[in-house]
Amino acid sequence: MNPITVAESPVVPNPHGLDAHRLFASPHVEVVHISLPPGKALVRHASPVDTLFYIIDGTATVESESKRVTAPTGTIVPNSARTMHRVLNETAAQLRFLVIKTPRPTEPPVFE
Repeated sequence: MNPITVAESPVVPNPHGLDAHRLFASPHVEVVHISLPPGKALVRHASPVDTLFYIIDGTATVESESKRVTAPTGTIVPNSARTMHRVLNETAAQLRFLVIKTPRPTEPPVFE
């Protein structure tokens, strides 16, 4: 068992231009830590696999298809594969969350 920290994990290049670190990846799951500054958002896209958003710190707005939910610290928001979605930070504070994809994607997301 080897602990993993955000600071020691590799940065994931992404089309969102965000601070994203891959904490863990196996064929079964991928876990990425994202730090989203106030007023910023992920680009709307659909992942080829099921995705979970776990809010570590702050409050996220998660859009999936035509629904919007507010997710405070400690909330997990599931999103089905191939469903258009994005995470927004509509607050004045930094947002930190985990993106958990299962299984690990083998094809790229589709962007709107």
